Amino acid sequence: MSDNILSEEQSLEFFLTDNRRGMYIPSYQRNYAWEKENIKKLYFDLLESFENNPKNDYYMGNIILKDREDKRNKIYEVVDGQQRITTFLLFIAALNIFKKDLDFGTEWFKDSNLRNYVFFQEGIESNAKRLRIFSTKRNGILEDILKCAFDTPDKINFLDESIKNTNYYQNLMTFLHLIENDKDKFNTEKNFLAFKRFFKKIKFAVITISSLDVHKIFENINSTGVPLNISDLVKNFLYIELEKGKNNFDSLEKETLETKIEIFFEETLETFSTKKDAKLEFFKNYLVYKKGTYQLTETKILYQEIKNLFYKDSSNEVDFKEQIIEMIDDFDKMINLWKFIDNEYEPTNLDNDFDFSFFLIKEKLLGSFFPFVFLFTKENNLFSREENRILLNKELFQGFIILLEKYFSRKILIGSSDKRLNKFSGDIISKLKRQNSYSLETIENILFKEVDSLAGIESTLVPKDINLIVKKLQKTSNFRKQVSKDTKIVLLKINRLIPRYLQEHQDYHDYQFENQTKEDDIFIDEHISWNEKKSFNDFNLEYIMPSDSIKIPSWQDILNEYHQDHPEFDNLIDIEDEFIYSLGNLTLLETKIPKSKLNSDFEIKKAFIEESSLNLNKIIHKNTWKINEINEREEFFEQIIKEYF
Repeated sequence: MSDNILSEEQSLEFFLTDNRRGMYIPSYQRNYAWEKENIKKLYFDLLESFENNPKNDYYMGNIILKDREDKRNKIYEVVDGQQRITTFLLFIAALNIFKKDLDFGTEWFKDSNLRNYVFFQEGIESNAKRLRIFSTKRNGILEDILKCAFDTPDKINFLDESIKNTNYYQNLMTFLHLIENDKDKFNTEKNFLAFKRFFKKIKFAVITISSLDVHKIFENINSTGVPLNISDLVKNFLYIELEKGKNNFDSLEKETLETKIEIFFEETLETFSTKKDAKLEFFKNYLVYKKGTYQLTETKILYQEIKNLFYKDSSNEVDFKEQIIEMIDDFDKMINLWKFIDNEYEPTNLDNDFDFSFFLIKEKLLGSFFPFVFLFTKENNLFSREENRILLNKELFQGFIILLEKYFSRKILIGSSDKRLNKFSGDIISKLKRQNSYSLETIENILFKEVDSLAGIESTLVPKDINLIVKKLQKTSNFRKQVSKDTKIVLLKINRLIPRYLQEHQDYHDYQFENQTKEDDIFIDEHISWNEKKSFNDFNLEYIMPSDSIKIPSWQDILNEYHQDHPEFDNLIDIEDEFIYSLGNLTLLETKIPKSKLNSDFEIKKAFIEESSLNLNKIIHKNTWKINEINEREEFFEQIIKEYF
């Protein structure tokens, strides 16, 4: 058949009752994706048109089919329209379930027969009936639902739970509930048959093509319903390339790759994360890993970038074969790494350096750090070949995570922002690829720079000399202005290091705690007292001297007292800005101070602090909390930072 396109307006009734037509959903198509809101909108739009404009046509957009040239029947490949076709089949099935309790005589049942919409005769001489629309992937579920709806409608509520959890079943039941709520519109013979005749007024523009590139058409579809997402587009692209390069593979290789693509996009990618836009972020991470640049891109641009990368890396047939295998393999490995970080590895011993570092930066490992983590893991061959599972060298991976945590803790101290960190992976990946070295030594030399000052240092890097960071902490308000959730990382790290510091500096310990009894001396303890904590959400960041201290008489007196001795400050607001947000005035609590108590006197706040088991709070043993106490605590923390960060 020569290339041609045939366009014809057809009613829903004609389209679904043509006994010569069966429809096939190819593997590149997305899953059935309509949800309850789509169903309700369609139902009420149809009902409004039926009641108010029954003589007018109701247009439902284009349906694009490709003729598969079946010798017995006309079997068409659905290029666009499977969402709407499937939805109407479920609507008709719901009508059939509803009418099982209606009995207006023999002629009624003959005239109201809906089976021919859903099943078609297989073969000119055959009496066998086949589902009107079928697929190699998930036909079984849809067929089970439709057969039950027509053969044993009383058992529709007793299908297996795995079927009930699908969009097919849930949308069928949504239709059924809507119809039952409007039963007065359907429960007479006249009304029911009138609505069935309305199927002649529901119109599609049915476009039939022969041997044109259906994948290219699929890419550019934007019909009504659920739009194509990045996952749909990339999956389709891989099928396109696999089909174009089929001569490079033997039949078994091609079948294996098709199966891998199907499993990855239909199962693995669908379940790896419940976060909104998780799929979009996944492919953004892939692009950062490949290109070494971060871009805030929309779906269309991101998809084009992924295609461009593929074509750039596959300039000949050998490259093409390796590239398509590598891309699928990378996707699989990235998901497995994500799962490992997100839920498979649980830090159980926070006395252990790796577990503690993993706990502190887990959120970043799944965020701005992820492409970099993947590059390191892949280039150092930490995935097993059989299942692409991590890890083959735990010591190397652990050293890498500890190094990343050290980097990020320092970055927080000199001032960081999410916008800058979004560039982090891309910048580091580009440098590593240029050097073609992925060792811990190379990474450390890139992340930590030998500099005399922080002036001019790249935004994604930090100095090797920790003293430069402490000086900046002392002299600038960058840290103070960026107090955030990330500040918890620094405080938790200090909390863990307090016992070590006091063990190694007994003179400081004796000076600080000379008024405490031996029983109070809880610091000589290497064990972390909060092993049960598994999330930053378990800790609340609090200001000891409250952020609105200038408005509170007791705290205002403290600021006035300090101002008298330090006239270099112009006013109380300047003093507040200098010290309230400083490291020495910040702490963490396992329980949140009630809002009504946040601006209370120190004695009241101290009661909440004393309930905490954190080492951060055990050193707050004074009866007053003034600027001198804030400075003392900050100096103590700075000593810990100098020695261990």
